[in-house]
Amino acid sequence: MAFERKNVKTNQEDAENIYGFSRSVKGYNAKEVNEFISNLMKNNSNAIKNYESRISEFKDNNEILSCEIEQLKEASNKHQQNAKSAIAAADETRAKLKAIQKDIDQVQSIKEENERLNRLVESLTSERDIAKRDAMRAEVDKKHAKEKLDGVKKELSETKKALAEALESAKNAPAPEKESEKKEAPASVQNPDAELEKMVGAYTVHLRKTRQIVDSLVEQLNKANDIF
Repeated sequence: MAFERKNVKTNQEDAENIYGFSRSVKGYNAKEVNEFISNLMKNNSNAIKNYESRISEFKDNNEILSCEIEQLKEASNKHQQNAKSAIAAADETRAKLKAIQKDIDQVQSIKEENERLNRLVESLTSERDIAKRDAMRAEVDKKHAKEKLDGVKKELSETKKALAEALESAKNAPAPEKESEKKEAPASVQNPDAELEKMVGAYTVHLRKTRQIVDSLVEQLNKANDIF
């Protein structure tokens, strides 16, 4: 019986020593040690599960962050492309602005030239109006000169006719009277040749002046004809 009790106790102790620790006379209580270790193992198991859960969560977060990083890289590349496009657009805009400024300068130059031409047109218009007035005056002067020339021609014709009649009359004059008759005759009749020469001289001077007037009038008419 004693042997059996000893075996039962031994088996009980072996069951309690589930972790296989070696026996010692003054060691700790095996049951308490086993409970402590069991609790410790449970805590470790919970901690491991907690860490594994956190590791899984970290992996998920890492994947999310990796996706976000990829998205940020794509966004960065897109921003870089947009920046390059913006720089190219800015360069193109600057070139267009230069071309526009050049066009503006050309427009300003054309505007100034247009203003100069307008002033020139106004000046030419004023000169044209003056020329029209001068032409009208020249037309009037031409008409008056023509009338005066016609009058002078008529007077010249009448003078020539009178001179011809005087010469014809002198040719047909009677023979000179005797010496006694000359004394009694008037002074104008005593020397008809001298009187005729005097008349011819006067008509000659008159004809010369008339010729000068005619030449002057002809010159004025030629000038008037050149104007028109």
